[in-house]
Amino acid sequence: MTFVLRFPLAAALLLVLFGCSSSKGPESPESHPLSMDDWKKMPPETKYKVETFERLKGGNPRLNDPEAWEMFVEQVIVPAKQQGR
Repeated sequence: MTFVLRFPLAAALLLVLFGCSSSKGPESPESHPLSMDDWKKMPPETKYKVETFERLKGGNPRLNDPEAWEMFVEQVIVPAKQQGR
């Protein structure tokens, strides 16, 4: 207790450093794998973000193959973007 009274700034710093939990809370929906159906339903402003593509790959392991991903981009993503979907 005397430490807190004598060094309030140091005590506050220690509280911040050690008082905050380093464990993460529940994962946000943005971190879960994404199914193809869910991806197709997304609004364009979210649908084409890099993070969304990573989630899509997480939900569709075959898209992790570089050739399969390139084919998906050419056959699905590019036409959808051109049509504004």
